[in-house]
Amino acid sequence: MTQMHKHNSLRSCDEVSYTVDGDHAIIMLRGEIDIEIQPCFARAAELLHTHTNDIFVDAQQVEFIDSSGIAVLGQLAHDHPGRVTLFNAPPTMLFILEVTQLIDVIRLESGRLDEYIPVAVATVASE
Repeated sequence: MTQMHKHNSLRSCDEVSYTVDGDHAIIMLRGEIDIEIQPCFARAAELLHTHTNDIFVDAQQVEFIDSSGIAVLGQLAHDHPGRVTLFNAPPTMLFILEVTQLIDVIRLESGRLDEYIPVAVATVASE
C-alpha cells in the first residue's frame, strides 16, 4: 500500500513533498529550494533514508536551488545506505553537482519517473 506524506514546517512548505511505496520513496521538489525550504527538504530526507532502499528525487519543477539544497542532497547521498537517484535536474543544478563533485555519488536520470516506479508516481499525480 502506498503511503502519501507531505511535510510542513512552521510555514507552508509546498516545495517539498514525498511518497513511500514499499522499499522506495520519491521526494518531489518544486520552485525555489533555498535556505527557507532547507529544513523541509532535510526532514523529508532524514525520515526516508532509514526506511527505504531507493530514494528518487524529482527536480523537474525546480526553478532555483542554492547551496543549502545541494548540501541536503549531498548529505542524503552520503548517509543513505541505498541508491539515491536525481531525476530531471535543471542545467544549473547539474552544473553545481559537477562543481561540488556530487555528480559522482548521485545517480542522474532524465525522462519519465513512472518508468521506474509506476505505482508511486500514479499516487503522487492524483494528489
